[in-house]
Amino acid sequence: MTRFGPALARLRRDAGFATPYAFYHRSGGRRMFPFTFQYYLKIESGRSVPRPDWVPVLVSALRVAPAHAVYRDLGCDYLRDLCGREETFAALISPLMSAASP
Repeated sequence: MTRFGPALARLRRDAGFATPYAFYHRSGGRRMFPFTFQYYLKIESGRSVPRPDWVPVLVSALRVAPAHAVYRDLGCDYLRDLCGREETFAALISPLMSAASP
């Protein structure tokens, strides 16, 4: 299951970065990101899921506000990939996202 990588690539393009290379290096490269450009390519292609503490760095470089719906969607895609299976996500994360009953 790979949702986060393609969603990240779509947000990158929407932010005006035509290529992964342009995004990575114009955003500060290795000074900004705690991973290499080669690892970033793995993330975008869906071959790897980044560490949880690296995701805010990526989102910040894309200039996505936490209140924006795109931020929530990207976070859900990340959690789905991190869980590995849709059943795991449905059992573990989905209940936490619904409104609490009184």
